[in-house]
Amino acid sequence: GGTIHISGEYHENSIVISIDNPLPPQGHADQHVGNKFAQDNVQQRLSACFGNQARLHTHITDGRYHARLTIPYAMKILIVDDEALARGRLISLIAELNSGDVISEAEHGLAALEIVRHESPDVVLLDIRMPLMDGLEVAHHLSGLETPPAVIFTTAYQDHALEAFDTSAVDYLLKPVRKERLYQALQRAKVLQRARIAELRAQDNIARPRTHLSAVVAGNIQLVPVNNIRYLKAEQKYVIAAWPGGELLLDESLKSLEQEFHVEFIRIHRNALIALQYIEALKKDNEDNVTIRLRGMPIELQVSRRHISLVRKILKSPGH
Repeated sequence: GGTIHISGEYHENSIVISIDNPLPPQGHADQHVGNKFAQDNVQQRLSACFGNQARLHTHITDGRYHARLTIPYAMKILIVDDEALARGRLISLIAELNSGDVISEAEHGLAALEIVRHESPDVVLLDIRMPLMDGLEVAHHLSGLETPPAVIFTTAYQDHALEAFDTSAVDYLLKPVRKERLYQALQRAKVLQRARIAELRAQDNIARPRTHLSAVVAGNIQLVPVNNIRYLKAEQKYVIAAWPGGELLLDESLKSLEQEFHVEFIRIHRNALIALQYIEALKKDNEDNVTIRLRGMPIELQVSRRHISLVRKILKSPGH
């Protein structure tokens, strides 16, 4: 009886797994023979799968059996930065450190997400400030994956926004990146939870609203540009993002989406937001029920009584 402790870490191009197991009571004559047989079997399997560099070390202390498995593994790293010189410096430093393999590089967030789809990196070195799609948005989309990569942010700006990263214990590297800091960050790189990324975005006054919304479909990230979406409608625990010819089920709240996209969308009902740029007309039936028609959509959405006046005011404003 007792508790088995298992831990793992990445160290010098190897995955190290430690197992701490209580031994059964004394008196088992075949215990030593069984342990030796098990060790030989594990070592053979490790060698067959990972080559002769894979090792199993064991010892017994204080009535506990300790095993340490060392499996060679080159960390797969993706570098994302819109500056070619910054990408080149990181590639050189990683080669000097011998801390992994740079499988690819990308100059913006959209390209990075496409590479992740095909290459499945372990770690993404991700610039915070980029055109098209910034680093925080990329991290948000990655966090939806079943097994997302670890993320290390990079930035050339030592501003107040970094205080949020320190508070949330999220690692980042200041450019020009020093070799020692890069080594430390790679050794302790970790997967970021979506809630933590949301906190960082909320505290970063420079961060823009996302350019895309996403969901994981059949194991892959599916993106839809925000400026294509006609409406966002709450359905039980999810939100439907709809556009001509498509829908996406989002694992986000309507309230958080309204806060982020309050410039582009307005609320017309407790369960619906619509894109301002696609409003075509309001309709009222004989029972004074009001619906709204959006360009390119076959259905009309109900407008609640408490929101009618705001919608009408917007429709009368210049540009509508």
